[in-house]
Amino acid sequence: MKVVPYHHTYSPLYKWAPLDVPNSEGRAWVKVLAKDPDTGATAALVRYDGGFKQKGGVSSAFSDSIVIEGSLTMGGTACNRLSYWYRPAGRTFGDIEVESTVTRFVITGGNGEKGSPDPVFIANVELDEPAWEQSERGPVWSEKTLRTDHVANCLITYQFATGFTQFLGGRKWVHPDIEEAYCIEGEGWDYVGETETFVKLLPGTYIYHKPNEGFHGTATTYEVPRRLFVKYYNADIKQKFARSIEEDIQPATINE
Repeated sequence: MKVVPYHHTYSPLYKWAPLDVPNSEGRAWVKVLAKDPDTGATAALVRYDGGFKQKGGVSSAFSDSIVIEGSLTMGGTACNRLSYWYRPAGRTFGDIEVESTVTRFVITGGNGEKGSPDPVFIANVELDEPAWEQSERGPVWSEKTLRTDHVANCLITYQFATGFTQFLGGRKWVHPDIEEAYCIEGEGWDYVGETETFVKLLPGTYIYHKPNEGFHGTATTYEVPRRLFVKYYNADIKQKFARSIEEDIQPATINE
C-alpha cells in the first residue's frame, strides 16, 4: 500500500459487507480498513462462515495474512489461529475449506505491484521458527520477522508482549517509511500528532502511518498478552525502528 490517508481504524465499528469470492460456495465477508484509490492495495479483515469452500486458483495480487480466529485448510494444509501465509501474485493456490468461522487480517499489494515470487507459510507465528529477535521496546517484548521481501521492499513482522511497558515516555516521532499495523490482542496507548492527544489501541485496531509525517509516541502497553502484526515498507531490518524526527510531546493547542 503506497498512498492512503492517515488511518486509525477500530474495526469492530465497521459492518461486515458481503464478499464475492470466485469459484466458491458458502458465505464470505469483508471489512475494508484502508484502500489505495489508485492501485487497489488494501488492508482488510476477511471472514468465512463455516462450510465455506473455494476451488484453488491463481492469486491476482500478492498478499500477507494472519488468521485471527477459526480454522481452515488450504491445499490440504491446516491453518489455525496465528497461522501466517504469503501468496505471491500469479501463483496458484489450493482448495480452501472452512471448518468453523474464520477471520483473517490481510494486506494485499496493488495492481501491477511486484513482490517476491516465493510463497511462505508458518503454521503458528509464536513457535520457535522463525527465531525470535531482540526488541528495542524492552525484555517483555518479543519480535520476529515473518518475511523479508526485497522485491516489494518490505518486512512483515510479528510482535508479542507479556508485560507493561512504556517506550520513550514523553517523546513523539515519525518514521522515514510507511508503517502499517493491526492489533490482534492486548491494549495500549499511543500519541496521535494530528489530534495532539493519546488514543487507546484496542484489539481490532488498524493503523497506517505515512513516511515522515504523522507523529506518534510514548507507546504504552497496559493489557497483555499483546499481539501485533506489522508491515514496514523497508526491507532493511536495521530501519525497523528508525525515527526520522523525534521531539518532546508538548501540551495541546487550539484556536479559540
